[in-house]
Amino acid sequence: MKRLLFLLLGAWLGHEPWAPARAQANAEPSASTSSIAMLVDGEPISLAEYESWLMRVHGDDEGVAFGVHMELEREAARLGLPIDVLVLRLRLDKEIEARVQGAHGGSRARWIEELAAEGLSEAGFRARRGLELRGELLCESIARATRVITKELAQRELERRYGNSLRYMRVQMLRVDAKFPPPQPGESGDEVIAARQAIVQQTRARMNLYRMQIQNGESFAQIAQAYSDDAATREQGGVMKDPLILSEWPQNVLLAIQFLTAGELSPVMRIDNSFYLMKILESRYATVESEKQSLIEHLSHAAPDAEEISAVRSRLGGNLQVELLPALFERDSIETPRDPAEAVLRFQGRDHARRSFGAWLRMRIGELRARDFAGQRALLREAAAAGLSADSAAIEQRVEQEMARVLAADFKGDAQRLAAAIRQRWRDEAHWKRDLLEEFRVRLPAERLLMARRTVAEPAVRALHEMRYGPAGRGMVVRWIRIAPDPLEPTPESLPATSTELLEQRRKATEERARALVERLRAGADFAALAAELSQDPATRAQGGLVPGHVVPERCYPAKRNALAALAVGGVTDPLPEGDSFAIYKYEAAGEVAYETVASELLRELRELPPDAGEVATELRRLAMAAGVVTGPDLLR
Repeated sequence: MKRLLFLLLGAWLGHEPWAPARAQANAEPSASTSSIAMLVDGEPISLAEYESWLMRVHGDDEGVAFGVHMELEREAARLGLPIDVLVLRLRLDKEIEARVQGAHGGSRARWIEELAAEGLSEAGFRARRGLELRGELLCESIARATRVITKELAQRELERRYGNSLRYMRVQMLRVDAKFPPPQPGESGDEVIAARQAIVQQTRARMNLYRMQIQNGESFAQIAQAYSDDAATREQGGVMKDPLILSEWPQNVLLAIQFLTAGELSPVMRIDNSFYLMKILESRYATVESEKQSLIEHLSHAAPDAEEISAVRSRLGGNLQVELLPALFERDSIETPRDPAEAVLRFQGRDHARRSFGAWLRMRIGELRARDFAGQRALLREAAAAGLSADSAAIEQRVEQEMARVLAADFKGDAQRLAAAIRQRWRDEAHWKRDLLEEFRVRLPAERLLMARRTVAEPAVRALHEMRYGPAGRGMVVRWIRIAPDPLEPTPESLPATSTELLEQRRKATEERARALVERLRAGADFAALAAELSQDPATRAQGGLVPGHVVPERCYPAKRNALAALAVGGVTDPLPEGDSFAIYKYEAAGEVAYETVASELLRELRELPPDAGEVATELRRLAMAAGVVTGPDLLR
């Protein structure tokens, strides 16, 4: 096994993970059963198995991004725009070097440590970021090749060159800095300030002298070459290479030169501890017409800006509809191999094969998700060994229960609100259900494992008894009815549902319904029957509104506490606002439940209580971190 590991790592050293994704997509089947994605606790995991897992778990969410990338590749190929891999590699190297210098003080080792904390190696980072950079380069190439030079684009470039004033000014510049010597030993602060002020005045006087000499006919260029402190213009006799952008200079400079004409000399201007003198070589207002040829030449070759790149992505992928084919969710492994050429995605009328999507996923998230895979694999194996696996029927049933729970508990039975949330997060209900099926494929066995290990101490049982039945088991047996607002009709007229006026109208209508119901109850109507018929609380409706356990008024919010405390047995409260609904309570009976009479029932309930999602996630993280994961040379191929 050590020899195998050595060979894997040795092969990896010669690998170039920045290689183009398109070349990988068109290569021989990447998910070969002989190719190794990683070692988990010394056991080889084939590319086929790992790619299959990535597709099932992340294919839904990553499919659109893959579709956009492939549309960029296709458009670039149509336009004959190959990506220079050397340019890609140089840009990636430059980006990495900037990150090492800027965020890690030049320490490459510290950068590698940061990557390791995120589950990445340098090769994995290069693969993932290289794929992203390839998409960016494709966008830039397409934007440049398809650019239409409009008057608006030319105007934007003109403003970038000359600022909002559009004033074209070429100048000669002389800059002289006030040069302060270091403070002398024993000098006071006042003495230092006085000395510096004197130097400033002397420097100003020098600049005034140079200005007078130029006015009397001496050469600006010769004076600049001899005395200017501006290294960028000194050798050119003070001539600035680019036109002056007035908006980039302080207000005093702007006021001093903006109305000067060619040949005129500015006054001496101070910026901080430097003094400037400018001679106007050319001054005019720039227009699109006057700069037309220059603008066309520049815009024909200039790098696209963010707006142009966004337009390319929007044009090629903004309305991309990705169809997830059934094969995407099929398992692929050495035991059950699938054809790498089979279609797993379809968009724009074209099918995309398992090999291309799998290779793209490995490059994009292969290393990042390796420990997740190892943790899930360890958990499922442990559950199987303990006889606690879950079959597909049990998983399907649990998913249906979860979907019903979300509708009832999180959306108060409002199917329209749930549908809107699903569209925002999952696109459609089928996507949501697929996510849940994959989640509970792991979560259900995890719950069974955690429950099998669980020990419940008596203090926990007593705490549950007190929470449910109150101190010493004394509380109130209560029924309730929840009256919620009527759902909004899905018509254009009702869409502004967040307006204050509409919300107030719905609240008043709901309260009126609740008050009418209270009158019926106080006139002798059967509370349990009406709760079963009208209550909009699914958890208690089937029990005639009976609240589990006892209600302890002292633990309720003030309005509810006061209303319950004022009731005699058989009494009914006025409607109490609870969120966007109204609640009506009936004091059914005085409750008294001794601990001994329900202790065994409570103990069983605690033992059978499914662990929450946080507990499951913690266990998966523990298993993932405990697993020995070594990514293999083929993972990033």
